[in-house]
Amino acid sequence: MWKARLSGYEELVKIYRKIDDESSNEFNKYLGMLKKFVIDNNAVAQEKGLEAVLAFLEAASPSISGR
Repeated sequence: MWKARLSGYEELVKIYRKIDDESSNEFNKYLGMLKKFVIDNNAVAQEKGLEAVLAFLEAASPSISGR
């Protein structure tokens, strides 16, 4: 199961890094789940989840990311 989450996190990193519009609706799709990425039970998946959250924070507008 953790391998599926790992794959999902990897895909999100790719998506977030490709988005040119910081207000894209793509950022809202998983906004409510970001906390779960950080507390993943599997260390390998958690590391990739943290990378996905970082990619989100770097690319999303401040009004979406809260930064």
